[in-house]
Amino acid sequence: MIQTETPVARFLSLYARNSNQDDMTSVAAHFADPFLSATPAGTQSVRVADFAAALPKKKALFDRLRSQPTELISVRETPLDSRYGLARTTWRFS
Repeated sequence: MIQTETPVARFLSLYARNSNQDDMTSVAAHFADPFLSATPAGTQSVRVADFAAALPKKKALFDRLRSQPTELISVRETPLDSRYGLARTTWRFS
């Protein structure tokens, strides 16, 4: 279990809990519209409606794989400036 001392860590812990409870409405409701998503392939702006539409597909994939609930292992935060930060996360999939 990660330490939830920062707002970002608390947000990600809540995201993990809601995702594992299949509460997709709550998951999507935590995001600004649009929000930035960063991956190894780059950064992109994501509309919440598009994100919400993808959540059932993610759940269906995990169900097909018979995945257990995901576990948030770590959060490393890096401030980018006075307004933005980067959160690097590690998740465990079983």
